[in-house]
Amino acid sequence: MEAISHLTTALELLTTLPDTRERAQQELTLRVTLSMPLLLTGSLASPEVLATYARARELCQQLGETRQLFPVLIGLRAFHQMRASFSRRASWGNNS
Repeated sequence: MEAISHLTTALELLTTLPDTRERAQQELTLRVTLSMPLLLTGSLASPEVLATYARARELCQQLGETRQLFPVLIGLRAFHQMRASFSRRASWGNNS
């Protein structure tokens, strides 16, 4: 729980910084890091897990980040598998 609190605070503090590539990279790192404590303290199918992975996926697309994309997609797949939501749109966490 303490890790979740610190990581969430860090994400909130990032919103005060200018919207730069470096800030987006920091947010991506924080969101990927936050996903594990969320999974360990809650449920794989919680809305917080979806929000974290979906935003991380957006950031991966924005940054062209392929190194962190794979664990993000695996997390999204696991989330939707636990919820038995298998439509393509829901499975990948995007709105397009």
